[in-house]
Amino acid sequence: MDIAVMSLGGGEPRTIAGGPHDESKPRWSPDGSKIAFLADPGTGQDIYWVPPTGGAQRKIASTGFQYLDRFGALRALGAQPWSPDGSALVFSRLHEDGSAALWRIEIATGEETRLTRPPAGVPDFQAAWSPDGAQIAFHREAAGSAQLFLISADGGEPEALLPGGYPNAAPSWTTDGNRIVFISSRGAGWDLYDVDLDTETERQLTTGAIARTPIVSSTGRIVYSRWTHEAYSYRLRVGSSEEHEQLSPSKGDNFGQRFSPDGRQMLLQSARTGRSQIWLLDLDTGSERSLTQPPAGKEDRTPDWSPDGSQVVFLSNREGPFQLWKMDSDGGNLRRLSDQTIPMDGDWWVNARVAPRWSADGRSIAYLAPGEGGSALWLMGPDGDNQRQSGISGVLRYDWYLGSGRVIYTRKMADGSGRIEMVAAHLESGKEEVLLRENATELSVSWDGRTVAYNSADGHFSANRYLLPLVAPASASGLPRTAGDPEQITFGEGIWHVHGGAWTPDDEYIVYTRDFDSGDLFVIDGYE
Repeated sequence: MDIAVMSLGGGEPRTIAGGPHDESKPRWSPDGSKIAFLADPGTGQDIYWVPPTGGAQRKIASTGFQYLDRFGALRALGAQPWSPDGSALVFSRLHEDGSAALWRIEIATGEETRLTRPPAGVPDFQAAWSPDGAQIAFHREAAGSAQLFLISADGGEPEALLPGGYPNAAPSWTTDGNRIVFISSRGAGWDLYDVDLDTETERQLTTGAIARTPIVSSTGRIVYSRWTHEAYSYRLRVGSSEEHEQLSPSKGDNFGQRFSPDGRQMLLQSARTGRSQIWLLDLDTGSERSLTQPPAGKEDRTPDWSPDGSQVVFLSNREGPFQLWKMDSDGGNLRRLSDQTIPMDGDWWVNARVAPRWSADGRSIAYLAPGEGGSALWLMGPDGDNQRQSGISGVLRYDWYLGSGRVIYTRKMADGSGRIEMVAAHLESGKEEVLLRENATELSVSWDGRTVAYNSADGHFSANRYLLPLVAPASASGLPRTAGDPEQITFGEGIWHVHGGAWTPDDEYIVYTRDFDSGDLFVIDGYE
């Protein structure tokens, strides 16, 4: 992604900030002399500004978000982050406990002030400064939803703007400061709403807009982006030159594919009906059916099979926050495994990091949740028993390596560079082996332990699938080592990019998602 400027009267867009990494979220200063934006030059997501004519880019602040947190970083700059006089900027910064607090920075001096202190694992996002400079609106994500808040521009205790119950996000102030425009997902997608701050009366402004981040201009226009994508399941035979085979005709957010132990069926998470459900694809006949029917406004995500194929574990917020659930493989006998909250938001590529994984020997279910040291690997028995935190923290992505005593996971490197390393670890002995230093995400280890598949890219729209060969250890107490260089096996080249990835039980095939994105800008005139 690059930053471009164009005239509302027409003409071609002109790139003013670009490079091998993503530059995103352009935000004009009030006087039009600066454009703030997000970029990750390989050291983490930072905020820069550039003149609207292009030229030298100057760093403003660091958000604390690293490569694998980039979709959190996309909410680090709200619709109106500049103070009305252009002297300061408000943004979100990620902290070690998994929270993201609002910070204010003075542009001239670099002096920073922390404004909010959300609980561990809870982010405050998309801050917008009021026209009089007195308040800041933002949304807080918790328990699988989002709520609007107001806070003094100097900090203090946030005040909830609207009652809970609906996910409300991405606030933007009207010029007179009397209303806030925001997006809310109360049906099949995100639409525009506004709220009168005196009466807290809400109005729905659009239907079926699929809206993102509205901005209210000084002339009373509302500008918003409409982001859509088509996500299909594909399968490829490892080591062959055959064409990749499309498995499912549905284009509705098909992610998180997992093969049954006999390789004849596939679970996946799909939002083709308007909300995420667990679906089952019969690979022999091509027939599909939904295994779950979550209540309206609720979602089921990230399924995985038990080793014998009789049960499925997944995440659901059908009873409040996202928690671990289990059902029989035909969709029956649904029950909750744990009361523990699993922090999630609306984006699959973020959710992939917390997906539960059943160990090959059936003894343990692993998942990620907040713990001592930040995001930690947790374990439980197959019936929710013996729930405990492992000794591994700072985990970004993971998968089992054979049995149940070892994992392969990714973490941020300790040098503060923002780079990622892939590590094999023994859960009992604590022994570790570094396998790779690369922006690796969405790991999937082959059943024979000889290969780890992962996604990698400098930017979201160039993500492709790679294979890293491994030398298996001689004993169950040992760890694998790297056997050679990674091999690229998908080539989206910006036409599509890759998410997910899972192996068939015989390690002959890999399944993954091809994600085709598109986005347009829309303007609403005459907003009152």
